[in-house]
Amino acid sequence: MNNFTKEKAAETAAAAALVALLAAAIALGAMIQDRAESGSIAASLARMAERTLVPAGISVQVLPSPLRASLPVRRAFSITDRAGRRVGTGAAVVVEGYGWTGELLVLADERGRLVSTLPRNGASGIRSEELAVYLRQRERKASGGLDVSVDPRDLEFSVSRALEAALAATRDGLEETK
Repeated sequence: MNNFTKEKAAETAAAAALVALLAAAIALGAMIQDRAESGSIAASLARMAERTLVPAGISVQVLPSPLRASLPVRRAFSITDRAGRRVGTGAAVVVEGYGWTGELLVLADERGRLVSTLPRNGASGIRSEELAVYLRQRERKASGGLDVSVDPRDLEFSVSRALEAALAATRDGLEETK
């Protein structure tokens, strides 16, 4: 092998090593971002649970569910009190409609009944405020007050489908732990 061939082989090996290093850095960054987002969701679910699932002053622990979530459920969590008694489950659920997406945090009690929902920031095509207005109206069985950018029937169908998926995932989590 002459010097030119050796140099080309060395350059190719160096380029391959650099690509592998960049791929590893990107994967590590994605893993760190995923854990940070998971921690943010867990903290929000803990605040929701402390307000609704347990008596005042009792803190809760939110741990990722061992079950693998499938869309529209992005993440599922198990919620316990300090004594380790299960008090409920939580999930981050993607809500998609025609031209918009959003994300809801869903909280269910230990029997799998829906307790609370909260829109998460970061939606596209629909503001989280509009989703919050719809959820409040849904609780009160009211209508009106939505922006014209969202079709109310599309919103109703999408939210109902997402909540059903979240409750099914929480029931699966309850059956898994029994």
